[in-house]
Amino acid sequence: MARSSKLVNSETVQHELDKAEIKGPDAILQLSDYGLLRVGSLGPVEINWLSNNAAASLLKPGFITALEFEKQEDNWRRVSTGCHVIDKVLGGGFPVRGITELSGESSCGKTQLCLQLCLSVQYPISQGGLDAGAVYICTEDSFPAKRLQQLFTTYPQQRMSPSHIKEDLPKFGDNIFIEHVADACVLGRLPKLLSHHSVKLIVVDSIAGVFRSCYENNEMKHRAEDMRTVGGQLHKMASQYKLCVICVNQVTASDGPQRSVPALGLAWSNLVTSRIQMHRSEPDGADSASQRSLEIIFAPDLQPTSVSYTISEAGVFGLAKLN
Repeated sequence: MARSSKLVNSETVQHELDKAEIKGPDAILQLSDYGLLRVGSLGPVEINWLSNNAAASLLKPGFITALEFEKQEDNWRRVSTGCHVIDKVLGGGFPVRGITELSGESSCGKTQLCLQLCLSVQYPISQGGLDAGAVYICTEDSFPAKRLQQLFTTYPQQRMSPSHIKEDLPKFGDNIFIEHVADACVLGRLPKLLSHHSVKLIVVDSIAGVFRSCYENNEMKHRAEDMRTVGGQLHKMASQYKLCVICVNQVTASDGPQRSVPALGLAWSNLVTSRIQMHRSEPDGADSASQRSLEIIFAPDLQPTSVSYTISEAGVFGLAKLN
């Protein structure tokens, strides 16, 4: 590091960053080495020096023990689904850390569950919420406003609540912020919103809609870079604001043991902290109903398991028997 720094002209490096409008260590670290190589006349030596200095500037002095980290309750909070059966499988709900991917076939209930969480997050912490609002980013279909309005009435009636608590329902509609974006600038206005409003849930529905149609076949490296940028921004927001981040994803057919796999490949999978997949199987006959299940594919603190669920006017609710 010391030998390399003698070969670097910091003023020249800063000039190239200014021309590319790359400002601050966060922006530098969100770019790959390949991305930095495309900035002006920077070479491998400059990039190594730049990355190391950017990382060092963000490191906080001293260390924190595992016990101290565990005592920081915000690192382990979860947003309840409002259903004790599903919450039990999820360890209490959706985690307030990293990126949780929620994938599944069409009509399996992904959007339904996300709408439900937009209501649940507004409940007090003592009732499984975070006493805060939600941001819902639509990248494909129009926002299901009619269904959300229905949940305002039906969801609280079925949501689990301690019998001794008389609920004073939140003003749900005042605390859900809706955005329609269909490209890699999907998070553009979020930092300003988060600095002015109490928000603890971000839903991107769907992440596949951001990256599926805006790139040619010869632009896959550029697409992977944009994925890392968006993923890095989401991770940063989750950590800085103690947010629950859920990215809805589509699935594609698979030749392997799984009948379907989430879209966007390894470039996206490597950015995901927890992966939850919802399944819907067609009925065997005219007298049978569709079978639905929610499966934990991977998570840092949960065992792979699954639970059956049903969808009603009140939302997504688990069936008592675990698979």
